[in-house]
Amino acid sequence: MMGRVDLSIIVAVEYAQQNISAIVEEINLDLHSNVELIICYTDVDKGVPTLLSRHDNIHLIHSENGSRIPHMWRDGIYAAVGDQVAVTTAHCVPSADWVDQLLSLKQSTEVAGVGGVIINDSAATAKDWAIYFIRYINYAPPKKAIVADDIAADNALYQRTDIMKHTELLKLGFWEPSFHAEFRHDGKCLKIEPELRVFHQNTYTTRQFFNQRFEHAKEFGLARASSKSLLLKLVLLFLSPILPFVFLSKILRAIRINGHYTKRIIPASPWLMLFLIAWGSGEALGYFNALKTKN
Repeated sequence: MMGRVDLSIIVAVEYAQQNISAIVEEINLDLHSNVELIICYTDVDKGVPTLLSRHDNIHLIHSENGSRIPHMWRDGIYAAVGDQVAVTTAHCVPSADWVDQLLSLKQSTEVAGVGGVIINDSAATAKDWAIYFIRYINYAPPKKAIVADDIAADNALYQRTDIMKHTELLKLGFWEPSFHAEFRHDGKCLKIEPELRVFHQNTYTTRQFFNQRFEHAKEFGLARASSKSLLLKLVLLFLSPILPFVFLSKILRAIRINGHYTKRIIPASPWLMLFLIAWGSGEALGYFNALKTKN
């Protein structure tokens, strides 16, 4: 029987069941009886249950088919027992000391979330590097322990009570940028803790990640534009073709500032542009769909 739970770890599995065994091994619940592991998945990873041994502290949640990572995080947060919740994805394998680092973090009431760094797999392909640049370059080492405007929910610790204050928002999924904005509005801050480390081990195929970017961007565009005036919706839609180039500029700037990955840019470039076009197209469709909504 599961005893006291100080920490709930939520892993969202999206086309990444291959990493489940490694994740469970690194979390090592036999050494952390006060931790529960909640694994959320859909039928695209239907083999997940067969990869796990029975354990009182492991809980499986079959999310509605078609759910994306933020929807699975939401399902896990609803089910969590711990006062603190750590969220990640099955595309990230934690370091051996990850759970100990999470348990050692002492958050004040002013801190709503602590995010760590995300390190790319040493065997990453050019496509994997493109995905890493798009999703994680702003959270790549080296980092200092600082107050930050944003953290990556793929490696983050939150106070569950802070999340549950925004239940209407949570119904849509745990889309972390929206929650981070709400936390800041509440007068709370976010922090970076560089000792909190996970390793990005991508298992998306090209088609899977292209579709993931497109669908995420479509929801982002719709949410961003829905409350705006008709004129602003039209402006956003009109400007959307330049989005891939805007994002590419930001990514290249972040890589240049980091200074450790410049040799990876040229091999990753074709994949980078393909996935940025997917995002730009999805966001444009979100803006178009927003034109149908009434203010």
